[in-house]
Amino acid sequence: METIRVIYISRGIKYLAPIIAFFEIVIWLLAMEVVMKDLANIANFLAFALGFALGTYVGLVIEEKLSIGMVILRIVTTEPPMNPMRRSSLLCSQKIMVLLHSMPRVRGGMSR
Repeated sequence: METIRVIYISRGIKYLAPIIAFFEIVIWLLAMEVVMKDLANIANFLAFALGFALGTYVGLVIEEKLSIGMVILRIVTTEPPMNPMRRSSLLCSQKIMVLLHSMPRVRGGMSR
């Protein structure tokens, strides 16, 4: 839940992040109640740690399926673009954000 909540916060989704935070804390408090009842029982600590690890994994899998994260792909080439507007419209039709940026061609190598 925390993974999804942090992504929502970073994307500025103000309404879902607090709802997820509420349920995240309720679950945490219930788990702490069980752990604190019997501090001598190491199984409670291990179960809590395992639950936290599994929750992190499940959150990442859910985020991957929902595709709410962000991936940045930069393509740098020396070849002139072949109809960049056509390519960008194809990507935009798939709900992929596109930013085109052209640089002046420079002859010769790069210097340090």
